[in-house]
Amino acid sequence: LLARVSGRQQISWVANLPLALVFGVGAALALGGTLLGTLIPQLQDSARPIGSDPFQALGLVLLVLGVVLTLCYFYFTVPRETPVGRVVMIGARVGRWLLMIAFGFFLAGGLLTYLTALNERLAFIVGWVRGLFG
Repeated sequence: LLARVSGRQQISWVANLPLALVFGVGAALALGGTLLGTLIPQLQDSARPIGSDPFQALGLVLLVLGVVLTLCYFYFTVPRETPVGRVVMIGARVGRWLLMIAFGFFLAGGLLTYLTALNERLAFIVGWVRGLFG
């Protein structure tokens, strides 16, 4: 029904309302899912209370330090010539290496998943061929 309206100039804006509603709901669902599923759990995990175990405390301190250094890599507004800028730039270098290590782990995990699936498929094909030729 609204497709018939889109050809008339005076009321063609009415045809845009359902599309705007669909885009608005989709954006709200995506943003809400991102906040509730990713960002809030990560913030809660990086703000855990330090327990009595010293290794757990060291791990939490390293986690918070890694988060801060990684965020330094994305902090572009401080001038490099200032003393604070030099400290941020050192933190940015370390944060960049932390990001590269993390991306390397993700790439290795994905590669391992694909190789495992390939191994399973090849084992199936070898078993099937052995069954044919006995």
